[in-house]
Parts: sequence; structure tokens; C-alpha cells
Amino acid sequence: MLTGKRIGAGANRREYTREDTRALAARIAERITIKELGERFYPDWIPSKSCKSPFRDERNASFSVSKDYKKFYDFGCSDYRGDVFSFYRIATGCDARQAFKDLKAMAGLSDDDVTTQRRIHVPDFDLGPIRHMPELSWPSDEDLETIAEMRGIEADALRIAVKRGLLRTAMLKDQAAWVLTDCTKYSYLARRMDGQVWNHLKSQPKAWLLRGSRGNWPIGIKEAADSPAIALTEGGPDFLAVFGHALASGVEDLVAPVGMASAAGYIVDEALRYFAGKRVRIFVHDDDAGHSAAVNWADQLKGIAAKVDGYRFDGLVRTDGEPVGDLNDLLLIDYDCWEANRQTVESVVDFANMEGRN
Repeated sequence: MLTGKRIGAGANRREYTREDTRALAARIAERITIKELGERFYPDWIPSKSCKSPFRDERNASFSVSKDYKKFYDFGCSDYRGDVFSFYRIATGCDARQAFKDLKAMAGLSDDDVTTQRRIHVPDFDLGPIRHMPELSWPSDEDLETIAEMRGIEADALRIAVKRGLLRTAMLKDQAAWVLTDCTKYSYLARRMDGQVWNHLKSQPKAWLLRGSRGNWPIGIKEAADSPAIALTEGGPDFLAVFGHALASGVEDLVAPVGMASAAGYIVDEALRYFAGKRVRIFVHDDDAGHSAAVNWADQLKGIAAKVDGYRFDGLVRTDGEPVGDLNDLLLIDYDCWEANRQTVESVVDFANMEGRN
């Protein structure tokens, strides 16, 4: 277990000639298809020559994917067309440079796969708010008590999330759900109020990133403008858990949660400037994907945030005997384990009060 330890030292950016870019892009396209990206971002979508658009709601099929899953075209919105790079940009809301970087990593390629170092000239891409936003409501006291009991988070802590406009409720697929979003309306991350999976999705996940959401947008980053410290989290429960830990430590006005929908991908470039000058602590799930995400995000924030460190949960145990695997689990820590690791456990949000320290 470690706290206050820098996660990633960062790496020098590589630059490419246009010929390098084309060659590497071709190798990426050989390894990644639109079908694979669809399975990642839209589990309930089945690509074909004639299918419904994964990017917007529609009654009739007006979307087409080539037989080799390399090209797509949306007849209902001509801006939505292109190759795997275009598909990834639309799905995540990132710019072309970030799409190239992310897909290169997904394809298992590295900077060693090119030999020269000149800049890629690519245009920026901005998706804007999603087209079909869900109808949201403010959580009732009963809603908050339900979430509090299920997640082990004080209802008063959840009320802070509501006050900041980050926690809402909605009826989705005839199910009551709690939803994380922010003032940008770029992303909506939903979980069922009863804690069950979303049966309409092929992979039946508990978390549903609503169609059209920008998967790489850090939810809550603009709301963090007045906070000196940011808790960068993965997934909805950990995002809400920040409020619980902050309230318990009396630093709820100093630390702001910022949430990535998952450990997949990078923080979209246009959001990085909002981390400038902040103290950032990264809380990720204790698994390979989480550890990889922590290194990637720390690398992106190097030279932007005032300080970046990470918190891991090695050796901690919940009341049910299972290992603590994330920040929400930490609220359910076994008492004896807490006593044995009191200093480390209670330092979880101490970075909020570290102004002026090195």
C-alpha cells in the first residue's frame, strides 16, 4: 500500500513525418476494427451494412458499416463517417491526436514502430453536448438513503454531490437510476438504483455510459475550478466515495472529485488545462487496467498539475473479508484492519491540506 507516491515519470513525446503517420495508421487499422470499437463503447450495438446509428437515437436503420468493418457512414448525419479513427473520435469526443495515441496503444504498437520524429499535423475535433440528453430529476431523500445504504456513503455526503449538480436521477429503460454528469452535459454515467445490471446491454454491465457520451471526458472537472485539490477516480461509486471521505475528514470544500467513466483510454486533451495548478491524487481500481490508467493519467498531467500522486489499497480488507479494491471499498474497511493501518487509511485525502508543502 502506498500514498503520496508519484505514479508516472512521464515520457517524451514522439513526432512523426506524414509518411510515418500514414504507415503507422495503416498498421493500426489492420489490427483494430469498427466492430471491436463498437463492442467496447456500445455493447448493445450490432454493426452491419444496414443498422441503427450507435451515436444517436433513431427509429429506422440509417447507418452502414463496410463488410471488413473498416469504414462507416451515417446517412442521417453526414458528419458521422470515416474510418476507425473517426469512429473513435466520435465515440470518445477526443481530438485526432488523442485518437491516434489511444488507438496506437490499443493496437499494441509503440514509438519504436516508427523511425523518425516529426510532428503529426491533425485537426482538433469537438463533439459538443450529446444529442439526446436524458430527462433528469433531483434525487429525493429516499433516493439518497437508498444510494447511501448500497454504497456505504453518508447521505449528507451525497447531498454535497447533489448541491454541486453532479448527482441526478432518471428513469432509464423503465428502471430507476442514479446518474453522474456535470455542467458540460458531455457525459452521463448511470447505475440502477437497485444495484442490478443493465439487461438491455449485451455485456450486462452495472455501469452504463449513455449513448453519445464522451467516454474520455473527466466528469466534474469544471466544477473543480475553485478547489485546490482533485481526487481523480474511476467509475461512479468511487466518484461519490470522494464526498464521503472528504466530509469525514472535514475537507469537503478543498477537494473535488473528478471521474473517468472507466480505466479505458486517456483524458481528452481539451480537459487537461482545467487541472492546471491543482494537486491531484489518482484513485483507481486495484487491477491491471486501473494501474495502467493511473500511469497514463499521471503522464498526461505531468507539467500541468502542481502535483500528481496515487493511492493504492494493497493489504486492506473489507468487513466481509474481501480485499479493498477501490475507494468505495475503503469506506467498508474492517475495523481491525483500519486500526492496524490507521495512519495510512486516514491520510486518504490529506493532500487537500498540503498547500505550500513539497
